[in-house]
Amino acid sequence: MHDDDTPNRALDRRTVLTAGAVALGTGLAGCAGGDGTETETEASETTTAGETTESGTTTEDETTTDAETTTDAETVALSEPVEPSESDECAVCGMTVANFPDWNGQLTLDFDGGKRAYACSPGCLVTLAAKPGTFVDGATVEDIASAWAHDRATTDLIDATAASWVLDPNDDRAGGPMSGNPLPYAEVADADSYVGEYDDVTKHAVVGFDAFDPSLANTYRGRFLPDVSGPSVLDAVEVPEDATCPVCGMKSAQFPDGNAQVAFEDGGREYPCSPGCLGAFYADTATFAEGREQDGIVSTWVHDYATDELTDALEAWFVLETKGGRVSDLPMMSNPVPYAERPDAESYVEQYDDRTTDDVVRLTDFTTELGEQYRGKHY
Repeated sequence: MHDDDTPNRALDRRTVLTAGAVALGTGLAGCAGGDGTETETEASETTTAGETTESGTTTEDETTTDAETTTDAETVALSEPVEPSESDECAVCGMTVANFPDWNGQLTLDFDGGKRAYACSPGCLVTLAAKPGTFVDGATVEDIASAWAHDRATTDLIDATAASWVLDPNDDRAGGPMSGNPLPYAEVADADSYVGEYDDVTKHAVVGFDAFDPSLANTYRGRFLPDVSGPSVLDAVEVPEDATCPVCGMKSAQFPDGNAQVAFEDGGREYPCSPGCLGAFYADTATFAEGREQDGIVSTWVHDYATDELTDALEAWFVLETKGGRVSDLPMMSNPVPYAERPDAESYVEQYDDRTTDDVVRLTDFTTELGEQYRGKHY
């Protein structure tokens, strides 16, 4: 999680305040009965631990009063969640958060004596966390102490910073208040199970809370972040002129119809020069980029061989072509052939006796063996 001034700070590594709740109020001598007089029971006096009351009973070991200790949003430690009241509004959109008991969230800020802010939905929560100063004057990401969201599998309130979040591109399917929400799960297995239900969502749609920088939050609640611009990890960008392929080292911008790009949770990117380098990089990410892992990939793009247009590589179809001469216009000679649409990939296969539909695969099917088939000398 980061904003303009505090890049790449993960919320789950922030210092959490552990101070206990502070009791408010004092003991009451009594309260008026229905006829304006104090009843005998209600007028009981405060007793001290160990004292014997007039009825002969002994008090508890701790000092007590007839008024229960108050525990509300102002008295609970910043490390603990509270139940929103009917008057609590979403800090982002202004809706009443109590109206959405299975969807709302909250975070606490170690700022100005301690503050608590609410969100009606996961989309508003990640927006609040990405740019807290937009909604709480003077607050920064560094001030965030804790955050909570409702688990989509159980509706239980969970630690949002430790949750697995699914970036479902289908707003109607994701559901929830407002339009569009990332989906938090306490268990990564539940997030993976959700992803497994749909063909248009892959394991790379599961991210950590710290992936929600202002640009990614902007894709959910952009109208509340007017000062945020620029692409998120879900968007393709223009390949920088000086970007080098992480596999072979060539300048990727020199191959505008053949290059690819990969975006990571922390906002970093790599730019393979060709489909073959993309396949090898995906299969063995750590081999070609120090400190990177395949699990950190969020999005990746490649050029459709039929149209030269940039397309989502995780939804594309790759023909495992082994004869470079058939696609000699791609860099590095030996490449799988990417298509946005499966029928186009099958049409390519039908041209050759040595290719079958078994040679049509997804990027997620690339293994080290396939990577070495195309870029063996670079391993």
